[in-house]
Amino acid sequence: VFAGSRNITLRDLSYTVNRLNSYDALMDSLGKDTLLRNEVIRELVMLKALQDMHGNPDYRRDNVENILSYVAENSRFPEHRKVAANILFQKNNMINGAKAPSIVLKDNDGKEVRIPEDFEGKYLYLGFWASWCETCLLEFIALNELHEKYKDNFAVVNISTDRHMRIYESFVKNTDYPWINLYFNHDFRLLDTYHVKSLPLFVLLDRQGRILEFPARRPSNNLHTLFEYYLFQQRRGRN
Repeated sequence: VFAGSRNITLRDLSYTVNRLNSYDALMDSLGKDTLLRNEVIRELVMLKALQDMHGNPDYRRDNVENILSYVAENSRFPEHRKVAANILFQKNNMINGAKAPSIVLKDNDGKEVRIPEDFEGKYLYLGFWASWCETCLLEFIALNELHEKYKDNFAVVNISTDRHMRIYESFVKNTDYPWINLYFNHDFRLLDTYHVKSLPLFVLLDRQGRILEFPARRPSNNLHTLFEYYLFQQRRGRN
């Protein structure tokens, strides 16, 4: 679509998305290419194009999302409805201001911990780590120093991604860190939802469970200045 077609121009794409905001118009525009006469292929190509348009300053984001929503709700092809819904989820997931995805895991005592619901009223500094990750353990040293000072305003939860629960349990028992430690319980969908691609990964949520920073700065990277900034904003009634 974007590499160049004798029958599809960038001007057409811009007009149908930015001005017309129309699924039908966009499908008609793509249909000018003889390779896309088949409706199934054309709509799938359109979904890929919309995925690439999202976040591109040349295309209105709200219009792109509107057309994706139309496909998610109205496409004649069930798989395309799923694709459109997944694109919307991925594009709007983990952006600043979005509600953090819900997590329900059990703590070391077997009690359910709900994130972010159980921490409303406090900022939440959420981390993903593993016991084999040396960088993670170094960050814990810095985080341990910050925890005591900021624990009244910032809750800290760290989720282990260790493959074997017994390794996680042994590590937690021998270190006794003061924050809440949880085990991901081989829920790889959870890791996908939070876009955990490398470790450690930290996320900062506001007092209503919305994302403030993703990824958030690490404890060793002057995290205290970020905490102080949000406490200052809180005192001014802005967070």
